[in-house]
Amino acid sequence: MTNTIVRPAVSSDEAFLRRMVFIAWRWDRAWDEAAYAQHRFRNEPDTYIDGFGTDAGDVGAVAEVDGEAVGAAWCLLLTAEAARSGHVDDAFPELVIGVVEERRGLGLGCRLLEAMIEACRLQGVEAVSLHVARRNHRARGMYERFGFETVREHTSGTVMILRLIV
Repeated sequence: MTNTIVRPAVSSDEAFLRRMVFIAWRWDRAWDEAAYAQHRFRNEPDTYIDGFGTDAGDVGAVAEVDGEAVGAAWCLLLTAEAARSGHVDDAFPELVIGVVEERRGLGLGCRLLEAMIEACRLQGVEAVSLHVARRNHRARGMYERFGFETVREHTSGTVMILRLIV
């Protein structure tokens, strides 16, 4: 029997969020600690994480199974200058979700997404955007079930938006 919770992400979760960005970016590959260490060794800035929790508008959630963090989702407001591939508008935060490979397919992504949508609604966020890889059909299907709509397609994937206030 497992005990699963979804709790708010806090600034001390930064190291775990960094791992989740790497997992989200390499969603179709098994975890590779050496590749992650090499990635971290470069110590390049990461606008998806740097300073998370220092702005009142930062919202996030961490999924834990039996006390072990196994997934996370968070939203950050990024300007066009600092934008990543899922940027739509400076007023709409961009969403990132990552779940460790061994825990995928168990509904954690849905629980994290529900938590993020609720947190954004409570903050009065008008819309949330994201980028999903072209071949990540499972994630894209989840986003569509939650009401995300395609804004634009490009070679690496699809940019989607969920309007929270209509």
